[in-house]
Amino acid sequence: MQHKLTSLREDTAFGRQASSVWTVVDSCFDPTKASSAETVFALSNGYRCLRGTHLFAESSLPGNFFAGLFDCSDSAIPELVNCPDPTPLRVFIDYERVSAGNEGSVMFERTYDLSRGCSKAVMTWKAATGAEALIESERFVSLADRHRWCETITIIPGNFSRRILVAAGIDGDALANRGHPMEERRHLSLASAGFFSGKENDCASGLYLSARTIDRKIGVCEARALYCASGSQIEKQRRGPDLVESVWSLEVQEGVPLVFHIAGYSVTTRDIDYAGSDTDEALVRTAFEGLQSFVREGPEAERAKHETAVRELWDAIDIEIDGDQRAQRGLRYNLWQLATCAPPPGDERASIGAKGLHGEGYKGHVFWDTETFMLPFFIHTQSETAKRLLMYRYRNLVAARRNATSTGCCGARFPWESADTGEETTPLWGVNYAGERVRIWTGEIEAHITADIGFAVLQYWQATGDNEFMRNFGLQMLLEICAFWAGFAKFEKESGQYEIRDVIGPDEFHEHVDNNVYTNYLVKWILIRTVEAASKELASDPASVAATLRAAGLELECLKEFSRVAGLLKVPAGKDTLLIEQFDGYFDLDDPEITRWDENGMPLWPDSLDLGRIDRTQLIKQPDVVMLFALLGSEFDREVKCANYDYYEKRTMHKSSLSPSMYAMVGLPLGRNAHAYEYFIKAVETDLVDNQRNTA
Repeated sequence: MQHKLTSLREDTAFGRQASSVWTVVDSCFDPTKASSAETVFALSNGYRCLRGTHLFAESSLPGNFFAGLFDCSDSAIPELVNCPDPTPLRVFIDYERVSAGNEGSVMFERTYDLSRGCSKAVMTWKAATGAEALIESERFVSLADRHRWCETITIIPGNFSRRILVAAGIDGDALANRGHPMEERRHLSLASAGFFSGKENDCASGLYLSARTIDRKIGVCEARALYCASGSQIEKQRRGPDLVESVWSLEVQEGVPLVFHIAGYSVTTRDIDYAGSDTDEALVRTAFEGLQSFVREGPEAERAKHETAVRELWDAIDIEIDGDQRAQRGLRYNLWQLATCAPPPGDERASIGAKGLHGEGYKGHVFWDTETFMLPFFIHTQSETAKRLLMYRYRNLVAARRNATSTGCCGARFPWESADTGEETTPLWGVNYAGERVRIWTGEIEAHITADIGFAVLQYWQATGDNEFMRNFGLQMLLEICAFWAGFAKFEKESGQYEIRDVIGPDEFHEHVDNNVYTNYLVKWILIRTVEAASKELASDPASVAATLRAAGLELECLKEFSRVAGLLKVPAGKDTLLIEQFDGYFDLDDPEITRWDENGMPLWPDSLDLGRIDRTQLIKQPDVVMLFALLGSEFDREVKCANYDYYEKRTMHKSSLSPSMYAMVGLPLGRNAHAYEYFIKAVETDLVDNQRNTA
């Protein structure tokens, strides 16, 4: 079956009909693409995310994730916990399950409505008995009340009048890394499950399931209620080891729409004060009261509040493009997904993982992606959100200090991968492109993230003028970051310079390199700018600076040391050429040529390349020198940027989703318009066309 998402397949017949720049449409159910579709149609509100499962098919990779909720179980590192799935719903007509994968499926279509913040699915079904029905569902995860979600189902019988069955439940069999033979594991143990009792329209149809993480003992409770106007009754309730479910009998009349709703309420022990009471009892009570309130108010009231919040969000973040629907739709899809991954107001304990909240990629860990690639968007659209993301780093300074101490340095060294505690959470082993088991060094030597965070603090301050943040938090972070770099850079007598050796730059094809230009240049820039900021504050409020230095465990003399290291820090450059050498010895490596590209325009490995020895070539994973131009373009002459853009672009394999956007940003002001547009489209369609082969 052909799987097409109309945001990118504009040449298809269906794509020509889908003229809205506010929708992404999937018009053909393909079980082989189910996992990718569940990612694309995921709904998040920053507090939680429900992957895009739907009632017409068994879930491929179901996911219910809460921001900042991590656990280890039998894993060596913490993972984002896949929580009980509150979405399972099955419809039976003449005892035959309505399913997109069966012969009875006449038509199937899914739509992501970005303007309303909801996903919709519709299918025409014909049972073996000849009974036909049109079935629609619409789901939203509320931006108005982050604990609420709702699904509305409409069934229109085409040629029959009788009872149908609907099974609605909560699945507690939530596994991390489902289907992976080595990494599949359970992070939760069931605490309690059951059915709520009460008056009509007061959660009489409610059910709940409560679980607790194995290591951290964080409680999660999912509660949901099914209800419709009339003609319904519960036929059966069942509770298994990991399941609680109600089976409903609903009376339908030929040609008359039957509408029923699933109201869901979710809560964790991270949200409530349960001191002095039984944890699970308090959690279930909170969920029950929240669900009661939701049912009383009704789904339409919550939908209206949600859509008001959606409009307010779009007022803050929307970017309009004239004349290019493909670019407009792709951009809006990404704006929406990024904005709805941000932790809600009041939560400084969580940040945004490199894969958002949409799946288990990278275990849900936070990388440099947040500060370098995501933060600028929030700085210029929702500065309070940007501040919360920086406060996540500030609140993990203690762990960053321990990380610096472990490498023999003072100050703060932030982890390459971070979860809830701020400790280093990078796995030690992985698999390379040749399928070989290899050591992962990023957690130990990809140190540039500590410079990236310092750059983000300065960028936020410069753009917002938030002097209060700088005085109370930002300056301390910068001073501790600089203290680390002043100790990490080593003075080499032979060169008479400070050098930063044995690191990994943004290009992760090359490990254990010396004087990576991105790292060194950014460190030098941050040392200089931090001294300037501290000196300015010292002149106006010496007592404040003194207090900040004490909090950082530093003396005033450190500013002179930072200036000295910055002045003597080696910044690699080419000899008698405009080219900047990515790191010491890069130009001496083999230089294979990229000559082939896939159907999405992504480079293919050169013929006869040994994938286990990529580090011996000039091929790079993603921009490194060019990345520096994206951050500090005003520091370099146009001629230098042009020469390096052209050189490194030809050697970039784009094996990271972070890569194309940088070539778009840097290429446009250099007049590389065709290249820039091509890379822009690759960036905004990363998940929609799955051009990195990892949307699932």
